[in-house]
Amino acid sequence: MSAEDIRAWAAGALPRRSVACLTAAVAVCWIAGNEQASAFPDTGYPYPGSSLAPATTPGVPADVQHHIAGGPSAQLPGPPEPGWTILPRVDVSEAFNDNIFQRENNRSSDFITYITPGVSITGNTPSVLAQIHYAPTAIIYASHGGQDMIAQNLNAYGTVTVVPDTFFVDLRGYAAVQPTFGGLPTASGGFGLSPGSGIGQNTSPFLTRNNATQTETFSVAPYLVHRFGTFGTVKAGYSYSYSSSSALSGFTAFPISTSSEANGSLNTHNEVLQFTSGEDFGRFRELVLATGTQFEGSGVTSGAYQYILTNQLGYAITQDVVVFGEVGVEDIHFSGTPTTNIQDFVWAVGGQWTPNPDSIITVGYGHKYGTDSALLNASYAVTARTRIYGQYQTGLGTDLTQLQSFANSTNVDAFGNSVDQTTGAPIGLTNGALRAAGNNNLYRTKTFSGGATLSLDRDQITLQVNWQDRQIVATTNQFGASSSSGFSGLVGWTHQLNPDTYSNLLFSYGRQNGNQFFPGLGSEVEDTYAVQAAIRYNFTPTLSGIAQYTYTDRVANFPGLSFTQNVFLLGLSKQF
Repeated sequence: MSAEDIRAWAAGALPRRSVACLTAAVAVCWIAGNEQASAFPDTGYPYPGSSLAPATTPGVPADVQHHIAGGPSAQLPGPPEPGWTILPRVDVSEAFNDNIFQRENNRSSDFITYITPGVSITGNTPSVLAQIHYAPTAIIYASHGGQDMIAQNLNAYGTVTVVPDTFFVDLRGYAAVQPTFGGLPTASGGFGLSPGSGIGQNTSPFLTRNNATQTETFSVAPYLVHRFGTFGTVKAGYSYSYSSSSALSGFTAFPISTSSEANGSLNTHNEVLQFTSGEDFGRFRELVLATGTQFEGSGVTSGAYQYILTNQLGYAITQDVVVFGEVGVEDIHFSGTPTTNIQDFVWAVGGQWTPNPDSIITVGYGHKYGTDSALLNASYAVTARTRIYGQYQTGLGTDLTQLQSFANSTNVDAFGNSVDQTTGAPIGLTNGALRAAGNNNLYRTKTFSGGATLSLDRDQITLQVNWQDRQIVATTNQFGASSSSGFSGLVGWTHQLNPDTYSNLLFSYGRQNGNQFFPGLGSEVEDTYAVQAAIRYNFTPTLSGIAQYTYTDRVANFPGLSFTQNVFLLGLSKQF
């Protein structure tokens, strides 16, 4: 949903087949960081501006579904070209790492080879809309063969139209590697060398198997849509999602169980029934939403479920301002110690402002998951070259329910980045600053992400911050189970030296606070600083090379957790 759609609704000039999309996106469901959002476009939790709120609708023209006007991502693409586009590539690089195990003492160095075949597939046909970005990486150590591994990196989504305007199937997939023990800032560089590639954007390229957890999630969601003239639209569907996290197994058949806490799996079944009002309601938009979610997983998700019934009402005061409210009930259960049972009322109020066609600002306050919470989702174009964005939300769930929810309800741009469906702001699906916990701990979370971009003729300056506070509610793993918080941020500067040469300078910082890594000795605190400098040269339109240096320094309050690391890397990237 674009800002132009909101203005058109308020003016009563919205095209008929766009009404269902706009109704669901503006006639409000209080999402407040829902950790189990549906995979259905425009059905599960269509709170306007939320990263967990699918805002696309089958039947809306492709330029509305895929184009995020003026989004903050660098080189953000417009609508995809009609038909299918397949862009294979391969990246090969060699690195020298002077502290491969990230130790304070007894440092070990090695030469490491990274081989990354990748492919980007874009589909834009009457029956299929898709973005698929896949780039697995083979990591080969010259002297420490026991650390060899394969890291899977995937970001993909697709919508298949089975029967036009009636029957659709939504497909999604995501995979990335994150540090098992957290404490690292937002990663840079990744395994791939292709310019603009967001594959594995949260994956550090310098993790060993001792500190690497593979996360993945996949979903399929068939659903039906029927429109009752100008009165309204009914949507019904079912989704199945599978997510897992586990220690990387490398080239062997058995994983290394460096942290049983990080290992886990989750099967989720979700049913949705929704009614959204049509043009007969004028400036009012009503949405009645019933959802049921059943979890089959490890840890606190064993036998867990969630049922929510809500009635949302929105009103367009002007072309730029929409207000909304919601009431409903919820029934939620998670296992663990203690058992979590929430039977409560749900309510919310808020508003959305579209100050210009390239800006959307949503604020709200309400009660969900048994607690009061606020929501912010904003993207504001200060000038044609400068944009700021921010998002704050709360939720209840595990690491895997959060990963599953985020992956099921964000868009994927042409470079493989996960982005907010309404604002286009980048969304981090994993947080490298936090220790991986799988499904063993149930958290009440508070999350903020924000940043700014400045695009000049030959320069791109980026600021990005991510923060999450996790208060433990229940656990199935008493050892090491604790509340924690993590922050990561970066400042990056890319400069075009000449038509074929680019330089990049990046500073990042991360903090992990609260993990009781040593029971009885207090909370663990780690501050990690990193700087990266790189230069890229395009030998031909399809062949480029990179030289890169990365320095990392961690300062911890417990002996043995601090370290410094220097990594030198040379690589080539070939596109076909």
